[in-house]
Amino acid sequence: MENTPLKMDLAVLKQAENFTAKLNESPPDSEVRVNKAAKNSRYLPVSFIEMKLDEVFLGQWDFEFKGFQVIANEIVGHGNLTVVHPLTGRNIIRSGTASVMIMQKADADITDISAKYKNTLVKDFPHLESEVLKSCAKKLGKMFGRDLNREHTDEYESIYTGEEEKQAIRLQVLDCKTEDDLKKLWQENTDLHKNHSFLTAIKSRTAEIKSFDNGDNH
Repeated sequence: MENTPLKMDLAVLKQAENFTAKLNESPPDSEVRVNKAAKNSRYLPVSFIEMKLDEVFLGQWDFEFKGFQVIANEIVGHGNLTVVHPLTGRNIIRSGTASVMIMQKADADITDISAKYKNTLVKDFPHLESEVLKSCAKKLGKMFGRDLNREHTDEYESIYTGEEEKQAIRLQVLDCKTEDDLKKLWQENTDLHKNHSFLTAIKSRTAEIKSFDNGDNH
């Protein structure tokens, strides 16, 4: 069945944006692992990814391992992850790629296939499949590890239903007359500490108040 364009009213749009915002919350620190053999890169175990897919998409997901290629001592694979959006009912497809090393004896030439450990592919192929699944899932949002090893990240911000909220934020910030007022507003709204509009408004109003206090308005 092909996906068809959907017309959503404001209430459904808000729900959809809230759902997407949820997908872009960082995973719990307790679930993040560190791979010391890969420059201490951080990752999420495949068991966490699979369970989170079950929880978020109510089990409505499917993973297809599409194929692989052997390059020297590595297996490179690709696949597709399909999930059903719980609000729109539309299929969302995310592709992914990954590679894993074929385990070989120490100091072996990477092209010497005879140097691989006996039956190593029994675990190397499942490992590859897990890595491809994780690569696909990352594209769904931060919850699945999207930004774990990125130097520069961004925060999700609603664009369809967020204007009223943005205006309310601006008005609250403009009501602040001193830096203490701004500090109090900041402390009372911890849930907005990653909100781009809130951060921008706070910085702008702080600069205005400092400028006024320094007599730059004269």
